[in-house]
Amino acid sequence: MDGRFRNPVIDAARGLTMALVVYAHALEIFTTGGADGRGNHLAFEFWRMIFAFHMPAFYFVSGLVSENFAARPPGKMLAAAMSLILLADITHLAVAPLQAVALLHQGNPLGAAAWQILSPLVLGQGFNLIVTWFLVSLAFVQIFAWIYLHARPAVRWLIWALLAGLYFAFQQTGQQIFQFSTWGAGLVFFLMGHAVARKGLWIKEGAGVSAGASPTGLWHSSARHFLIGCVAAAAVFILYPFNHGCSVTPNEFCHLYRGTHLFAVLFVDGQLGFLPLFFLTAALGIVAVTAFAKAIQGTVMAGPTAWVGRNTLPILILNGLVLVFVQHRLATRVAFQNSQVAALACALALTALQFAALPVVKPGVDWLYGQCRLLSQAIVSRFGTVPSEASRNLGR
Repeated sequence: MDGRFRNPVIDAARGLTMALVVYAHALEIFTTGGADGRGNHLAFEFWRMIFAFHMPAFYFVSGLVSENFAARPPGKMLAAAMSLILLADITHLAVAPLQAVALLHQGNPLGAAAWQILSPLVLGQGFNLIVTWFLVSLAFVQIFAWIYLHARPAVRWLIWALLAGLYFAFQQTGQQIFQFSTWGAGLVFFLMGHAVARKGLWIKEGAGVSAGASPTGLWHSSARHFLIGCVAAAAVFILYPFNHGCSVTPNEFCHLYRGTHLFAVLFVDGQLGFLPLFFLTAALGIVAVTAFAKAIQGTVMAGPTAWVGRNTLPILILNGLVLVFVQHRLATRVAFQNSQVAALACALALTALQFAALPVVKPGVDWLYGQCRLLSQAIVSRFGTVPSEASRNLGR
């Protein structure tokens, strides 16, 4: 996406998606049993519903901001993907000293502790900040997307066959590296977002009304998109409980969540459930998010939501820190299992606090990501595919 122009609707869609990610993670305090060892049913169902579509929406909005993705030279595409993996690795290592102390204190042998710390760098998963798995997955999705967009139809079918094979192989073995069970579904939604951006569908023209529209016209446009969002969200609400967890058999139950009798979509673990229903529910969730993003244009929510959308990477890293250092402690101290609304409000407050803390974290994350980009460009430039100036700028 051209950095000189930002579509406010796309920024708002990214912001709403990021808010859903952070809020769903906050709800996990109450889904696995809090201070009294029991879960909160309402929080669990909210969490299950959001998890049914929030990661597909994240890949979709990543595609939305990649309108000119296919025009990138291969070196720049590889450098951009590598920078995401480097950021996941470096943020993992930044927390590694605390991990090492904890592992050694628990009596783990030095070799075992070293492998536990270093294995995420080798396997591309199991990072200390947890959420950075998405960066690794997105990097490979972008590589496959670039190849797909330049490939002949036969090669495209081979890509789909490969990714489907990897997904079903993971279903049988439970083993993967670099989150390959997420590549296929991630590519579907990334390409959907890319197609919407390229063809000017649905989101391209901002709020869908002309710049000189009257306040009445703006209100009618917002109301129409709000209604579309509500209908799509209602459809998600109706459909998500019918996904019982088995990829091809809709009536059987598989991958039940932590001793419950219910299935929850866990994109990171390759647990998508009944695939036709998963893709339908995810697509409806994406329609809801984008419709609400259009509906809030011209309201007081537009600016803050777009600001969140412009800062998804720092928020993701901050959320990883909160998951590791804050939420597991809260889960052992907070007991809202008997108060359904209080649990939702507590999760909302924790989400708001993370957004409030963003200005503190943002400069450091932006600088670190900038260094990752320069380093990746310098590495790729060794092959003569990107300008070598990147190696001279590294560290500035």
